[in-house]
Amino acid sequence: MKKYLYFLCFTSVILQAQEKKLSIDANLKSRFEYRHGYAELFPDDANPAAFINQRVRIEANYQKDWLTLQLSAQQIYTWGENEQEGPTDAVSQLSLAEAWANIDFNPEWSLKLGRQSITYDDERILGALDWTQTGSFHDLFLVKYRKFNWDVDAGFAFNQQAGSLTGTLYKTDIDKASSYKTMLYLHAQKNWNNNQLSFLVLNNGFQNQEKKSGKTEFQEGVFYKHTTGTYFNLYPASNFSVEGSAYYQFGKSDKNTDLSAYQFRIEPTFHLNNLHAGIGYEILSGNDYDNGSSKDNSFIPLYGTNHSFNGYMDYFYVGNYTGSVGLRDLYAQLEYDVNSKGRFLLKTHMFNTHAKLKDEMDTYLGTEVDLKFDYDIKEYMNLSLGYSHMFPSNTLKDIKNTNTDEVNNWFYVQLYLTPNLFNSTK
Repeated sequence: MKKYLYFLCFTSVILQAQEKKLSIDANLKSRFEYRHGYAELFPDDANPAAFINQRVRIEANYQKDWLTLQLSAQQIYTWGENEQEGPTDAVSQLSLAEAWANIDFNPEWSLKLGRQSITYDDERILGALDWTQTGSFHDLFLVKYRKFNWDVDAGFAFNQQAGSLTGTLYKTDIDKASSYKTMLYLHAQKNWNNNQLSFLVLNNGFQNQEKKSGKTEFQEGVFYKHTTGTYFNLYPASNFSVEGSAYYQFGKSDKNTDLSAYQFRIEPTFHLNNLHAGIGYEILSGNDYDNGSSKDNSFIPLYGTNHSFNGYMDYFYVGNYTGSVGLRDLYAQLEYDVNSKGRFLLKTHMFNTHAKLKDEMDTYLGTEVDLKFDYDIKEYMNLSLGYSHMFPSNTLKDIKNTNTDEVNNWFYVQLYLTPNLFNSTK
């Protein structure tokens, strides 16, 4: 409960300040899920999963002159995980989601430092990951420049588990998303007439480590992974848009392995009144099955909101499928605005591997169909329903090391409340 006490202390202090703007918001997201083949092919002789999980987040934002402060605390839990007469809170699930300060030096330059969410472009490489209840946050310094319709950000992070008297070993496995020891990036974005063009240069440093007898041995030194590329969202005509991205990764995927990988996505869309119809194609490079070289060709979308890509059932690149044979995703989508509050989405993906498979296996992995409906019940209340179905191929079964013939589907219902609890200007 100490984190909540810190939050209350912070709120009481800023309430006493003068000539300020203060806003306190709540964020409550409750989601029921039925899983029968979500993320992994459903095994034979197993029962489906069903549960309700919830996020409760309180956010306070304070502004005065050149200073903005943001603090948010959250608890994430599954309904019923705490016994009625047992502990009232699971301490491990309490977290400080955000704690940052933004200092404006002048209208063009500012500095933002602390724990914060990083969201750019379509969130393919850096995103808030709000679909997960935890979200995604980074501890960093961020220098911002805004002028002539250019938004330029330069960020730097240096991570340690705790303060120490000697050494800076960062003992976090590189398979974990938050495992970087250092991060340095530059993001530049140009906006004009509803068009957007941006460029990203990202450097991540990871602690040297090796797997020995199933255990990770951490070693002195750092290896670096670089990601650079561009994102665009252009409107050549009022009823036609083209969105896409292209990134290249190089450097090292571990201390002994060179990295050379790429990603490319293109998505043209026609906008006809309330109807939006588009097709898309994305490639994420991968490793051939007989890749005996010291070079890794598998692209990893790092810290993006990967649930938004390659199907909502999260078979690819959502904590899985890294170091793989890559992916080619050909998809079509149809979105219909029922009215100003409701939206319906139908999306179909056809998946293939990018790299070569053994014994000339078919590269076709399967087809996924996603259905989603969002409705804004109130100003701060959103209802979301979704159903997805995966039709796997024998190749996907072989990659997942299973021969199951079970149906693979997933269903969810989510209620998202974001009310403002307090808003004051003095």
